[in-house]
Amino acid sequence: MDIVWKDIHSNLAENLTRLSQFTREYATVTMDKATELSILLREREEKITQLEQHLQIEKTNVNQQATEQIAQLHQNMEVLKIIHEANIFAKNMQIQELQEAMEKYEDVPHVDEFIREALELHSLLSKQQEQFCERMSHIAPYLITSDQLTDKVIRQRTEFNDVNTRTS
Repeated sequence: MDIVWKDIHSNLAENLTRLSQFTREYATVTMDKATELSILLREREEKITQLEQHLQIEKTNVNQQATEQIAQLHQNMEVLKIIHEANIFAKNMQIQELQEAMEKYEDVPHVDEFIREALELHSLLSKQQEQFCERMSHIAPYLITSDQLTDKVIRQRTEFNDVNTRTS
């Protein structure tokens, strides 16, 4: 039976020669493809290696930048701590000064009376301010009308002066 052409009457030697040629061509093509595949795989491995190296460099850069930023943040934190401690010290000094000042005036009988009068005056001023605001809210529409009338009078006066100037 003929494997290549499936013809029983074909020449066996001729068929073997053709089969040998096909096998040789197939082997050549297969070897070419294998070589091509090998080259492609090598190129792929080289590209992967390059990318891994680039990634490692990028990681190193990022780590270095992060380390620098952390160091800068630590420095800033130390500065802020010093400023905070200085502010606390200043506030404590102010509190101490105020306490000393209050101790000086504790024996003075007029301080309590002064504070009481100041609170009463504050209360009266607040009430007067509320009354003033309430009156202003009632007067506001009249003020707006007055402004409008004043603007109208000024425009008419200007027009009159312009006409008067042209006729003279």
